[in-house]
Amino acid sequence: MYSPLEPKPWKPVQFICTTYPNGEGIVTNGEAGYHDLDSLAEIIGHLFDLKDKGFVIYSMYGGSLLVDATASKLWEIHYWNGRVSHYIFAGKITIYPMSGISQNVESVWPFFTWLRENGIQAGSFTSMAARTWQLSLNGTVSFFDEAGQGRNALYGSRKEAIRGKYRWMYYQDLRAAFPSTMANNSFPRRVKETNRLQIHESGYALATVNIPSGLDWNPIPCRLGKRAVTYGFGQQTDWWTFEDLRHVLDFGGQVVIHRAFKGYNPQPIFRDWYDYIITPARMSLEGDAQLALKTLANRLWSSFAVGGTNKVARFEDSKRKRIVEKTTELRGMRYESYIACQVLALVRSRVLEALYTVKDPVYVDTDAIICSNRDDLGNGWRVKKRMATVEVHSCQNYKWECPRCGVYTSPLCNGPHYSLAMPASNRFEAEIALGHIEMPVNPLFGITVNPDDLTTLRGKFGYKQPVHPGADSIDWGSLREGTQQRFTV
Repeated sequence: MYSPLEPKPWKPVQFICTTYPNGEGIVTNGEAGYHDLDSLAEIIGHLFDLKDKGFVIYSMYGGSLLVDATASKLWEIHYWNGRVSHYIFAGKITIYPMSGISQNVESVWPFFTWLRENGIQAGSFTSMAARTWQLSLNGTVSFFDEAGQGRNALYGSRKEAIRGKYRWMYYQDLRAAFPSTMANNSFPRRVKETNRLQIHESGYALATVNIPSGLDWNPIPCRLGKRAVTYGFGQQTDWWTFEDLRHVLDFGGQVVIHRAFKGYNPQPIFRDWYDYIITPARMSLEGDAQLALKTLANRLWSSFAVGGTNKVARFEDSKRKRIVEKTTELRGMRYESYIACQVLALVRSRVLEALYTVKDPVYVDTDAIICSNRDDLGNGWRVKKRMATVEVHSCQNYKWECPRCGVYTSPLCNGPHYSLAMPASNRFEAEIALGHIEMPVNPLFGITVNPDDLTTLRGKFGYKQPVHPGADSIDWGSLREGTQQRFTV
């Protein structure tokens, strides 16, 4: 249950904005002033003083640099689904990551000014996202899935790649894909199992699908195991949202529903949040401050996702060796996870529509498509990169040259450019990574396997489909293409 939040008193903010190698210290800057700290005693005293005064601390540099600048045995790095969620220093002080957003205090500071003006306390980006949403509420909001089965229909974003080298391609980006999708749709307040075994407006189902072969882009993700999905064709029994199942029918497939969980009382519960809080801020902020806002807005949907992997890394002083202390699977918000399922399905729908609209698509990742359309597609899509050449290797791994690469103009371009699932520190490492990566692992949703016959892929990966008596006795010949079998029991 979520209640409207009143503006909260501001907690001051301080940033670790410089790190010196070989234990030579750090620099912090922010509302506590500028501090150049070159001894471990000074660092410990300063950070504990900030903690005692109620400061929220961010680091503009990653864990390896923090460890190298201070004393490695004092640090813990906490990961959630493969992404750094926070650092713990000396077992007491929580520090939030900012390295992927900014290394410049002045550039990102307008974002924190905006937080303070709106009565939002600084903290983790996920917690700040939840607070901004609750500020927009006019009354208490609750979500409840009576069966608690929604997490079974949780799939990741669409990621597919056609390996090859291409000339004059364009990277089309769906602006604010997740928050805008949340704002423009209604979401049910309650989900309940129903005897009407048909596709409903919202909710999810246990179903068997029969996806036709020969499509340029297959409509829905199909699970091949805990860490593997594919956009294949053929027959599969599993859990999907009704949004997904509608696409099977749209592309000439067939659907038989075994259990249906219908959404009730749909409401546009994220519209005010996006229209009156996020959009005005996006228009007023720029640069790193706008990137920080984008990060916040993109974290709200995932706060409804269920479960994941929590890892804690510690270090040894003598060898500077990372030690994974523990890995924990958390259950999360079992009765609200259908919200995240529906958001992801709706974003995938927008991407699927675009794949059949653009020319020569060769790559898709979450909210972006590489294709030969040189102009903005509209409906939220815009050209973000112009690529004179692009070398696609696999999902999340490609190399590209912009029109200025190799041209001696000012400012000089240091291309070629790389986009990698695992970051590389230099061009040499990037080339090695491109040569070896086939199917990179997404820590939350797993690898994306190239599309093929689903029966063949299930055998290859040893995936056992959910068991339901009706799945083994379907007479597909009695169903027309693009239809669902309907029951009322």
